[in-house]
Amino acid sequence: MEFDPTPRETREANAESGASQSPDAVSLAAQLPTNPYDALVSKPTPAPSGPSLSRVTWLMAFVAFLLVSAAIVPVLIQRISYSWNLGKEQAEYEVAATALKNVRLNELSTQVSKRAGPSVVHINVLGKQRSRSWMRNGLSEGQGSGVVVDAEGYVLTNAHVVKDADGIQVSIGRGRVLPATLVGSDELTDLAVLKIRPAGLMPIDWGNSDELDTGAMVWALGSPFGLDRSITFGIVSAKHRWLGPRDRPHKDYLQTDAAVNPGNSGGPLVDARGQLVGITTAIVGESYQGISFAVPSNVARVVFERIRKHGKFERGFLGIEPRSLSEELAKELGLPLNEDMATYQLDGAYVFRVTENSPAAAAGVQPGDVILSWSGKPVRDASELYNMIGNTEIGTEAKVRVFRNGEILELTAALEAFDKWQRKLRQ
Repeated sequence: MEFDPTPRETREANAESGASQSPDAVSLAAQLPTNPYDALVSKPTPAPSGPSLSRVTWLMAFVAFLLVSAAIVPVLIQRISYSWNLGKEQAEYEVAATALKNVRLNELSTQVSKRAGPSVVHINVLGKQRSRSWMRNGLSEGQGSGVVVDAEGYVLTNAHVVKDADGIQVSIGRGRVLPATLVGSDELTDLAVLKIRPAGLMPIDWGNSDELDTGAMVWALGSPFGLDRSITFGIVSAKHRWLGPRDRPHKDYLQTDAAVNPGNSGGPLVDARGQLVGITTAIVGESYQGISFAVPSNVARVVFERIRKHGKFERGFLGIEPRSLSEELAKELGLPLNEDMATYQLDGAYVFRVTENSPAAAAGVQPGDVILSWSGKPVRDASELYNMIGNTEIGTEAKVRVFRNGEILELTAALEAFDKWQRKLRQ
């Protein structure tokens, strides 16, 4: 028997208190809130448990999700794919610029293609009648090539590609086809400028065609027979080829052996740095026979800038009939001898005739003069002088160095518009 130190009176009182509490009172006390604020908190009303309403709601939400997904997912996939391809191409485009500076010969074509390829476009032209075309849905559709030369959306191509076009579409790669508007064209150089929406374009770098040497490597890019982004390789076979009648002397071409076929017209000719040195324009015959021609980039750039600025290309008019020099003529005029002291210097253009009241007459140019330089640039022959005069801005003054009676004279000529003088001659 254990000893309980609690006083007997206390133990008896506790026993009586425990005996007076009923089981119901204990249960009720257990349910009373311990926090006096709990009684003020309203209990949430249970949601109706109707199974049919819940299933209909979920079904409608699932159907709406499927419809939204069907509309949005293809667009998202297309945009992601386009951004991925554009980013990859942009990276190759920028890396190629550095790689071309120190590239090995066997890698050269690959880097040139990566650098210049993104700038090349394929052109579809809708018109009434087109040469080398095929029929679709009752309309005649012609094909050609072009090259993006400015990030603002300017495309350079051949004038004969877009002549008499009812509609022009430009494919810039990556599945994108954009409508194009004709800004202007120049039939003498066979060049035209188009404008497309400037989005994600990678323009080509301008090169200097005057620095090209005969034998230099060149690449022709374009869409022969509609096969877009094709590239061929060759060399510069000759420079300053003059094609066409003598009364149309502005056709100054680079001659190459790069393979060019119908559809290449208007595409770029690039050098080993991937820079634009020409616009592919002509071939001999109906298909490639080892000879192709391109408008030099230095000529094309002048035409492009003038058309972009004025919407057309107006040539300057001097009012002379120049002819190239010969040994007999040089001896007769008393031109200086070359270093070998046996042959005469034949660089320059002989003035055979001067038009009355023309800018040349006003400048003091006379028949029998030999024009040695134009605006500080040496004149090689009569055809080059034609181009120099035609490419000079109308209204500007040009410094003209001439040889006359054993003396060198400095003259100043202010050009007028060629078209204006053409109209005068017809009257």
